[in-house]
Amino acid sequence: MTPVLRPRAVFTPTLIAAAVAGLVCASALPRAVAQSAWTSAPPYADMARADWFNAANWSAGVPGAGTAVTVNLVPGTVVGIVSGPASAASVDASNGTLMVVEGAGRLDTGLFNLGSSDGRDVQTLLRIGSGGIVNAARFVSQGGGGTENTVSLSGAGSALNVAGELQIGRSGTGMMQLDEGARVSAGTLQIGQAGTADGHVLVIGETPVDALVAQRIVLATPGSTLEISRAGTAPLVLGAAISGPGRFEVSSPVTLTGDNAQSGDIVLGSTLRVGDGANAGSITGNLSGFGRVVFDRGPGRVAYDGAIGGSIAIDKENAGTLALGGAHDTDGRTRVLGGTLLVNGALPRSTVDVAGGATLGGLGQVKAATVRAGGTLAPGDGGVGTFAVLGDLALDPGSRLHYDLGTPGVPGAGDLVTVAGNLTLDGSLDVSERVGYGNGVQTLMRVDGSIADNGLELGAMPTGFTHAVHVRGSTVELEVSGGAVGTNQFWDGGGTAGDGVVAGGDGSWRYLEPQWTDIAGRNAEAWNGNMAIFQGRAGAVTIDGLFDFKGMQFRSDGYRLEEGSHAEGSLPGRLVPQLDEAPVRVDAGVTATFNVGIEGPGGILKTGPGTLVLAGRNDHSGVTAVDEGVLRAGRANTFSEASHHDVRRGGTLDLAGHDQTVAGLTVAGTVSLVGTEPGTRLTVRGPYVGQDGTLRLGTRLGDSGSLSDRLVIDGGGREETLALKAGTVSATATGLRANAAASVTGRTQVQIVNLGGLGALTTGDGIEVVSAINGATTTAQTTRDAFALVGGHVDAGAFEYRLHAADAQGLGENWYLRSSVGVTPPPPPPPPAPPSSGGGNPQPPAPPPTLPPAPAPVERPAYRVQVPMLAALPAQLRESDLTMLSNLHQRSGAPQATGDGPPMRRAWGRVIVADPTLAQRGAVDPRSEMHLSGFQAGTDLWAGSAWRAGVYVGQLEGKAQVQGFASGLWGAVGRTDLRSRYLGGYATFAEPGGFYADAVLQFGRHDYTAQPLAALPIEGKGRSTVASLEIGQSFELGAGWALEPQLQLIHQSRSIDEALIPAAVVSQDSANGWMARAGLRLKGRIAAGEGVVEPYGRINLYRMAAGADIARFAGPAASTDIASSASGSAAELAGGFSWRLGPAVSVYGELGRRFALGGGLRSRASVQASAGINVRW
Repeated sequence: MTPVLRPRAVFTPTLIAAAVAGLVCASALPRAVAQSAWTSAPPYADMARADWFNAANWSAGVPGAGTAVTVNLVPGTVVGIVSGPASAASVDASNGTLMVVEGAGRLDTGLFNLGSSDGRDVQTLLRIGSGGIVNAARFVSQGGGGTENTVSLSGAGSALNVAGELQIGRSGTGMMQLDEGARVSAGTLQIGQAGTADGHVLVIGETPVDALVAQRIVLATPGSTLEISRAGTAPLVLGAAISGPGRFEVSSPVTLTGDNAQSGDIVLGSTLRVGDGANAGSITGNLSGFGRVVFDRGPGRVAYDGAIGGSIAIDKENAGTLALGGAHDTDGRTRVLGGTLLVNGALPRSTVDVAGGATLGGLGQVKAATVRAGGTLAPGDGGVGTFAVLGDLALDPGSRLHYDLGTPGVPGAGDLVTVAGNLTLDGSLDVSERVGYGNGVQTLMRVDGSIADNGLELGAMPTGFTHAVHVRGSTVELEVSGGAVGTNQFWDGGGTAGDGVVAGGDGSWRYLEPQWTDIAGRNAEAWNGNMAIFQGRAGAVTIDGLFDFKGMQFRSDGYRLEEGSHAEGSLPGRLVPQLDEAPVRVDAGVTATFNVGIEGPGGILKTGPGTLVLAGRNDHSGVTAVDEGVLRAGRANTFSEASHHDVRRGGTLDLAGHDQTVAGLTVAGTVSLVGTEPGTRLTVRGPYVGQDGTLRLGTRLGDSGSLSDRLVIDGGGREETLALKAGTVSATATGLRANAAASVTGRTQVQIVNLGGLGALTTGDGIEVVSAINGATTTAQTTRDAFALVGGHVDAGAFEYRLHAADAQGLGENWYLRSSVGVTPPPPPPPPAPPSSGGGNPQPPAPPPTLPPAPAPVERPAYRVQVPMLAALPAQLRESDLTMLSNLHQRSGAPQATGDGPPMRRAWGRVIVADPTLAQRGAVDPRSEMHLSGFQAGTDLWAGSAWRAGVYVGQLEGKAQVQGFASGLWGAVGRTDLRSRYLGGYATFAEPGGFYADAVLQFGRHDYTAQPLAALPIEGKGRSTVASLEIGQSFELGAGWALEPQLQLIHQSRSIDEALIPAAVVSQDSANGWMARAGLRLKGRIAAGEGVVEPYGRINLYRMAAGADIARFAGPAASTDIASSASGSAAELAGGFSWRLGPAVSVYGELGRRFALGGGLRSRASVQASAGINVRW
């Protein structure tokens, strides 16, 4: 019969299954008091055979509270009413079971496991409908990898309530579908199992707006999907925090009120609202599709850095701020309906509409924009910035612009809008004042297309100034005048008066002549003594007369202010600043030149990033301040001797190789004396205050007589004469009164620029770079901290120069560069005391012995740290070559002699380890502590009765810790990494009488990286060739032992590529020469089963006679050679074996140690080891 599905729990097979990974296993089931399994099998003849409460259907009676229930049918149907406290503690529905809970049916359980908990591929389905309810502490849909488990909910009142985790899909795919008023609630809804299976949750039909309630939703795999496709227009509200790499599909309205970290795609076919007007709701995943995303957050800032693509429209609502980063490809329209939208990324295909009360800003770009009445365009993000419109920008009447503006003409000091299309200009302008705001012209917009100027009104503006907005060509500008500087006037000397154009150009600046105009070029005016602005076409402006000014701005490159020619009708030209710091602003990329002098008690303030060149006769007594950009000398002695020069942080005072004298100097920025040749003098006749600025000096780094720029602190005052008379004798004494204020305080970094110096050893005081004369002080006799060299030293050629206070005797206030270090030798021992007299006749005491004089300091060269590093390199490569070459027995084991079986070819290989130490005598006494490791493998290409020939390859990796003399001291200087690759060929002769000869030709390619301490790494390559001839004769001693004298002659040659280091090119002249080895080997022959062991011990004497390695540190015209000895003697003790395991295979190895005996190269090794295998074939 067909079961009647009334208020009962029914389990029947319908619906499509999908599986999802879970975390439930048998051990996770609650402890059961008893177990009962469903035993009734379909088809069911009547209701009783499908009734949950029929005891005949269960193996141990109807399950009660605390009972573990297994419903295990293929497929099965269970009908019954399940409710109240007698529900099962856990349910395991598997083996293809379909469970249906409908009507008044209710199933309460601790754990609900849907599917096969043991991983079998079964399909299990759960349907909850018509008001049926399933309550569980935990719910897991799982199964084998090939199964699809389905949970279906439909009908008003139908619900699945899980207090903890609800997992759809574990080892198999899972699906859950909500429809027709059903609800699901869970602590955590996990869709899929990471690394195992996917899952799909589908919400469709007439489900309520709270159909899916969870604290967290985890889309665990990229294939996991949450799909919302409901009927109606009311949005489904999800307060859960969604996370994971899965996919979120929105086909009907959804409101997200959780802060989500989902990294997978969000696919829109409807409206996704992020937030509900409060302070929650966010997304991180990329958006695609054709719907709409609405950002609806309350006060505060939220960021979205994902990517929006397709044709998705963007709405910004409510009072909060949305910072939109990333690159977006959507062609949907963007509306700013409330709050602030900051486009810090790119919206190149989206047109933006800004409604009244809303704000558009940021540092990015949009396709086009329209700002409606009451709306605001505010470029930047919390500070100044540039906002780009790639198309048209329309500012409607009543719209607003809000700008942050600082110093005029300085890029980045004020907001800017660029428009690639056309501009409709209307509305009003608000300005917030930033540092440096003042008189001049600010660029507000740059427009590539046309400008429809409907008038931009002034809104909230900084007080104390007069403002005017002007459209000039392709720019919209704000003119700022008034304040201390007064009104602006624009130079129009080369234009036509009142023609509406500020032409600029050549002309004469004269009294009462109308060469000046306003920003619009409408009026012709005479100079009024306030703010002069030079723009338009640059030219030569001849100053005929004495003119006051309060400020200037140069907006065009190339203006020159020239002094009048003094001809008839021409007056001497001079400029007189009327403020303590009259600003002279030079815009970015602009150079302006004053060939006219500045005089009077006032001063000037150089601002703007451009360059102002002074080349006139300046004698103003006010301060000369450099706040930004460069103030450069155009000739000698152009800086005012009566002016204190104040170089502030961000400014540069550039003498450009011209001598100057100033009344005082404060250095927080950069002061540069450097020209094309060294020798420039900057004389300071007053206080010098270092504020951690930089003093740049050009020096030809060589010996003590080298030319250098010099800072001179002059304490001299007026000259006084004293006349002395004595009878007919008279004399005159002349002296200087010291200026007590001429002293150096604070700290300054000194940067030395080498102007062609080749490097050399300095003697005596060294190269003078700071001079103190006429009583001036520089801390050279006190704290010695007024000056410090940038980086601690400057290098040229092979030498390292350091800055020293006082002369070589420690006297005076001057400062010097020295490439030598004074080292005081230890004092000689005192003479011995006189012997006691002894006996009974006392002798008068002997006078105290005369102590020998203390030795004078010895000057030692201060070589740069790269010198011992590179001086040691040839010896390191030579050691690598010899380690690979070795000798016949180390390389391939015992040779096969005639009569030792039929001739067979061999293949052999060995591993190599060595820890040599090389100590070389020379200019810097380099010492290398090395570690070498690698392999060598070869094979015979031909084998005869006595001869065999073959090839081998090998590689060695090495590290060398290097010590040597640098900076005048001996110590660690760095590390060198080596990689050497080898190809060799050999020919070996062996005869039964014990004689052998072995010839080898080996080629090597080397790569090295030298890493000096506190310096840049040096990389290079090299090549080497080694030829060796080795002979030996074995003499039998009896009892299986023999004595074998050996002789080996080796010739080496190598070339190393030039290395570039700062201020030098380093070439290597590696010693190419001969090395001889004389050895004596005692060997035995012991039978070992079917094999033979040949142990041996060996003593070697080495003699290297190769002269010296030369590292040449060269400049353009000279060089310094650093020699390191490559000759020496060494002894070696070693022991090893060759073990023939059978007729075709033998193994061999050796362990030895090398000892230095003498010579300029002392070579030793704590370990020399190798082990290999030899196979005959």
